Amino acid sequence: MSALGTATAANHWKLMFLEFLANKDGYGDIISLGAGDASQTQLSQVPYAFVIDRVYVHGDNSPPRRT
Repeated sequence: MSALGTATAANHWKLMFLEFLANKDGYGDIISLGAGDASQTQLSQVPYAFVIDRVYVHGDNSPPRRT
């Protein structure tokens, strides 16, 4: 489960001055916009117009690492 997730077609959000910690054992997404699967079949379903400004996202140093 992501620390921050949105629905499909979410739009016009401004996220500022936030801090997100790493997920347990580094698994999964910290921030996920949209469904992230095959259910988003139309361009109109893709999230858009997000501002993510001055946000600190912590990674996890323990393996496995994702790049």
